[in-house]
Amino acid sequence: MKYDDVNTVTVIGFGHRLGATLIDAVFVWVMGLLLGTAVGVAGLLLDMFTPNRPAPLDALIVASGLIFSVAYFVAAWAKSGQTIGKMFVGIKVVGADGTPLSWGAAFLRYIGYIVNALVLSLGFLWIVFDAKRQGWHDKIARSYVVYEDAKFRKGDAVKVVPEDRRPRWIWIVAWIFLALSMPLALVSTVWMVGPYVGQLVTSFVGNLR
Repeated sequence: MKYDDVNTVTVIGFGHRLGATLIDAVFVWVMGLLLGTAVGVAGLLLDMFTPNRPAPLDALIVASGLIFSVAYFVAAWAKSGQTIGKMFVGIKVVGADGTPLSWGAAFLRYIGYIVNALVLSLGFLWIVFDAKRQGWHDKIARSYVVYEDAKFRKGDAVKVVPEDRRPRWIWIVAWIFLALSMPLALVSTVWMVGPYVGQLVTSFVGNLR
């Protein structure tokens, strides 16, 4: 293989990716809050006409944030590779060939987010030490995070080069924050959704009798 046939692409390290993630987290939280409020208001209006409104609406109020989160990330990764946070930082998610992820791969990447959170965010910390700067969610979806103007020449072999040449141990501190906050967020969500899910199941079983 000739040297000219190798396409060198810079992959993004933990720092820039963390900045984009924090921006996205704030955006998703605000939008989820607004969406939940809108669903709640719709429920109050529905109560005026149907006092015995169905239990699924209560569950939807709480789950609306999760629904928006899944739709937001999966659609962004599959359409352009850029969420709002990644647009702000100037990076994007791509597949191995440099194109946006398929819908299936984008959904798998989101599942990877959940897996990372369940194991104390070790899957995110993996980015710091991985030679291709891939987290576990990237491994699962076969994705890379690159600069938004990165070019993949069709037919050329791709060589990835990290933007940060060596691990920065300050990211261990960031990992500790993620390790504490992500599981707490998941537990809080389950704690909030649990009673509504229980009510929904009880109602469903009662209707079968």
